Amino acid sequence: WCCNQKQKGCAQATTALPYDCQAGYAKWQTGWSEDKKRWCCHHSSVGCTVTTSTHAFDCDAGFDKWEEGWSNQKQQWCCSKEGKACDPYDCDFKLSIAHTSWSDSKKLWCCERKQKGCAQA
Repeated sequence: WCCNQKQKGCAQATTALPYDCQAGYAKWQTGWSEDKKRWCCHHSSVGCTVTTSTHAFDCDAGFDKWEEGWSNQKQQWCCSKEGKACDPYDCDFKLSIAHTSWSDSKKLWCCERKQKGCAQA
């Protein structure tokens, strides 16, 4: 039971492992070699270095002007990963001057789908 449940008291394997991932674990960040970190992370899920960010783009940076300032790649990534900038147009951007600053296609799209930028009667 102890061996199966707690990995304690197990009979020693006949093949020696290249690293003991419990030895020195309290100070693994500074005490282990890079090879030991990689091996133990891969084989025992300990000593793994965590990266600070897995985001290709910061979707909050420039969000207030995404239509004008973001690349297509950033727009697609932020839409698929964070649900931001998914519409082809930002119907709030320059809304107060939509009649002179928006393209006809943007006016039509925003009016039909968001009820914004519609021509005044």
